[in-house]
Amino acid sequence: MKTNANEQTLKAYAINIQWDTDGEEVNLPDRVEIPFNVSDDEIADMLSDEYGFCVFGFNIEQVEE
Repeated sequence: MKTNANEQTLKAYAINIQWDTDGEEVNLPDRVEIPFNVSDDEIADMLSDEYGFCVFGFNIEQVEE
């Protein structure tokens, strides 16, 4: 979470996550909030570490709140 000059909070989310489940039926999220200290290059590793499955891809959404 970051704060911009207008004191609005910026949050980033990984959305439309395509999980590599190898055909296994699992209940995984398709949207996950990304901590502010995780760089774009680290998101796939973070998701894999958190949920135990690799990802094929995802999009990043930034939201001002």
